[in-house]
Amino acid sequence: MKLKEFLRQKLSEEDYKALVSMVPEHGGKVANGLIGFLADTDEQRKWAAVRALGLVTARLYSLDPERAKRVLRQLIWNLNDESGGIGWGMAEAFGEILAVIPALRKEYAGLLAAYISEERCFIENEEIQKGVIWGLGRIGLLEADIKDRIVPFLLHVLQKSKPETQGLAAWAIGEMQIQEAVAHLKNLQIKNQMLKIYTGTDLKEKSLNQWIEEALTKLSKGGEPSERERLEMQ
Repeated sequence: MKLKEFLRQKLSEEDYKALVSMVPEHGGKVANGLIGFLADTDEQRKWAAVRALGLVTARLYSLDPERAKRVLRQLIWNLNDESGGIGWGMAEAFGEILAVIPALRKEYAGLLAAYISEERCFIENEEIQKGVIWGLGRIGLLEADIKDRIVPFLLHVLQKSKPETQGLAAWAIGEMQIQEAVAHLKNLQIKNQMLKIYTGTDLKEKSLNQWIEEALTKLSKGGEPSERERLEMQ
């Protein structure tokens, strides 16, 4: 079976263990192959590729940190206009990798944030902006200077964007504990439009109002660590 067909099968089965087991001998090929599925039109397979690439890169990092950084550099290149690509799924995978490899956040989280906060890196495409928002939300708590830089963009999104982007921003704001957004979330017009958001392990569907209420609940807890963050601290 060719590698692409094998990866497609394992992603459809969500057999992440099988993919990670290949890393010691074929890590680079598996990572490159998974990058090819980040733009998959099948939503389930796209998110499975995001999660799998995070796990595969984490295993690579445990063996050779430089090889893991190469994966991130490939994602960065694919987000660059000069690459000639569109960049679908790259920002999501970027955030997933930083979520599962905390040691890389200090070096790379600021760059991911730059795509929505700095003029020289700013990405105009709204779909890729959504990927950046998701990636930052997946990382969760950020250093204060990075969080301060992205707050204006996220507040603008809450006020001006489409409901699906507002819902995603609300979820990410709750994950990142951006307290400055509380009033903006409370003032949003209540809408019952259903939105799907991948929360790191599952693709969940809720109304925009439910995503907003969930974000407000997280913010009211004042930065209590999530279950994932508690596990990382152990």
